[in-house]
Parts: sequence; structure tokens; C-alpha cells
Amino acid sequence: MAASENVTLGLSDSSMNISVAMATFNGEPHLAEQLESIRCQTRAPDELVACDDGSSDATVELLMAFRDKVQFPVRIERHTKNLGSTRAFENALSACRGDIVLLSDQDDVWRSDRIARTCRAFEENPRAVGVFSDARLTDANGSSLGRTLWQRTGVDRPVLEKLAQGGMVGFRELLKRNVITGATFAFRMDNVSAIQPFPTEWVHDYWIALHLILQGGIVGIDQPLIDYRQHGRNQLGAGRQSIMGRLRQRGDLRLSYRQMRTLNERSRALPEAARREIERKCSHLDDRIGAEKALVPVIRGWVRGDYTRYSNGMQSVLKDLIARI
Repeated sequence: MAASENVTLGLSDSSMNISVAMATFNGEPHLAEQLESIRCQTRAPDELVACDDGSSDATVELLMAFRDKVQFPVRIERHTKNLGSTRAFENALSACRGDIVLLSDQDDVWRSDRIARTCRAFEENPRAVGVFSDARLTDANGSSLGRTLWQRTGVDRPVLEKLAQGGMVGFRELLKRNVITGATFAFRMDNVSAIQPFPTEWVHDYWIALHLILQGGIVGIDQPLIDYRQHGRNQLGAGRQSIMGRLRQRGDLRLSYRQMRTLNERSRALPEAARREIERKCSHLDDRIGAEKALVPVIRGWVRGDYTRYSNGMQSVLKDLIARI
């Protein structure tokens, strides 16, 4: 599918207006380090918009001190109570004025050329609607875990080629699973307002990427441009699943089903081909949930190719079979 006519084409680095959108919540332990990495970019942003989600620590004070220290505008939006990261990012994005927005978590560290490399990727791919990158995985103290984000999530050349192509090819790849981590994601702001409000059961990055990729490609930079800190709620799973891990995986299936139902209800503006894919994924997830009680849905899904098209192939088949034990 060709890029949308509304997508801004051919912007040079000097003419791009770059916003950074950040959501914060009790981020005092690591926020100063992240803000410093943004201050030290070789290509400064044109603004930073931070939405604080009701912090009770010194997060807002750190943001205000940062605002007084840098040359570019820093605007701070504040929630009086915690509304969740999806709503916080949505409100930050709504206040952004840039052509391109880079998403920022509160606890990572950007490489000094993240903005410059992102701008270059948009220049070299004028019909791209988004750019994302690999990331170095670190522990809570910032020490390398010896792996990158793409190694962990299985992003390889075929996946990157499909995402860069965009349209229905990219949409099908993303519908299978989200491989675009928000902390590494930048996108053109054209038409983002049309997909708001973001559903609360969705993470903002996945919702944005699924809609934008129908308008054009999302280009991957095959190098880590951030240190992606792993701790607490953002910890990537690794290793063998325990019994509790299996139970959580079934809960994730139910969440995915609810997400797809919401997407289906909000899909009237999407192409007919995209709506059909969403409906088929809903049916597949319903079958996978039903696999807890019967073997037939597993066999049916494998024969139809749904496990390959909408899940993780044989690995998902084995998970569903194990869930019956």
C-alpha cells in the first residue's frame, strides 16, 4: 500500500521539527540520567513534552530543573491522579507540535546520536511513517545484559523488510505480534489525532504502529540507539516458564483477545483487507483460549495456518498443548 497523501515527504534534518514525548511516574531513581542523555544529543530536539502521571516523588522537580537548564522548550503536563502510561503518553503527544515525535521512557539512556540517526533515516526513506531501532538491554544499574532487544524479540531481516514495505504486508506482520518497542520508536505526527483516544487496554506504541503502517513503511535501524533498562514492570521475560508463567501466558491471550475486539470495533476507517485480518485474528485467539478445554481448536488452527499467520508457529502450538496439562 502506498504512503498516505497526507504524509509529509522530503523533510531535511534542518527543516524537521522534532518533539520528544515522555511519560513519567515516580521516575526519580533514573530520570536525571535519561534527561541528561537527551540534553547531550548531537542534534537537539525542538521541544520536550513530559506528562507526569501523578508522581509522589521528586520527578516533577527534576523535570522543572531540566527545563531551566536546556535551550529548547520543555513543557510539563501533570495528572493529579495516576491514569496509566497509555493515557499519559496520549496527553504528551496531544501537546507536541513537531513533525516527528520520538517517544521516551523515563528510565532509559539514549545514545548521543539517537535523534540525528532517526532524522537521517526519515531523510533516506521519505515515505516512511516511522523509524525504530535496536536497543542494548541493561539491568537496573545500567550494566549490559549481553543481549540486544532485537535478539530477545526475534527481529530479523525478513521482519524488517516487511515492516519497511508497510501496507498490508507490514500490517500482517505487526498484527502477529508487536516488535516495535515504544522506547525506540519515532513517527510522523500526520493523522495520529485521527486514532485517538487510545484504548486503555492497549499500549500506545502498538496502537500507533498498527494504524500508521497502513499509510507507509516503518524502518528499522539495525543498531542499538538506546540502553533499555530492565527492572520491575518492564522486565522482559526470559528462560523457561514456570507454572505461574504458563498461567500468565493464558492471561495474556485473554488480554490480546480483548485488544483485538476493541481494534475490530474501532476499525471502520481501516481498509477492508485489514478488517478481515483483525476478525481472523480474533477467531484464532478465541480458538487458542478454547484449547484449554479441547484439542480440536489446536488442530484446526494448525491446519488452517493460523498459528503461523497470527501467533508464533509451533512454539504457540506447544504452549497451548502444555496449557491443557
